Amino acid sequence: MTHPNRIITINLTGDWRLYTSDLPASGRPIGTITYKDDVGALVLVENSQNYIQVNNGVARSLPQQKVRAILSEIRVGQGGPGRGQGRKIDEEIGRMVRVNISIDEGTQAILKKLGDGQLSKGIRLAADFVVTHKYVD
Repeated sequence: MTHPNRIITINLTGDWRLYTSDLPASGRPIGTITYKDDVGALVLVENSQNYIQVNNGVARSLPQQKVRAILSEIRVGQGGPGRGQGRKIDEEIGRMVRVNISIDEGTQAILKKLGDGQLSKGIRLAADFVVTHKYVD
């Protein structure tokens, strides 16, 4: 789909294999993308839920909000989960928001261990500990 004022065009049926044969770990090909006149494979990195452009095994970051907005426009009317399906809201935790963080590998390992292998859970538990012990209000 394209728009006259857009610098991004996404084709969900585009042959991504024309642009790369190598995908990053946990990468799932979505189609093709044209970004700033450069065409490549559109890949979703599943562990971070970020979209990247890949050309000959080289990844390029993309403006995530714009890519997601275009994909939501394309996917309107293409079906989707039925009533009652999808991720449920944990009553104890409440509604989640997606954010990107940058941490060193050691901190990541500690937080994953704290969260029984789940980084997000470890971060929530660490934040709860900090508030409970009055390190911050």
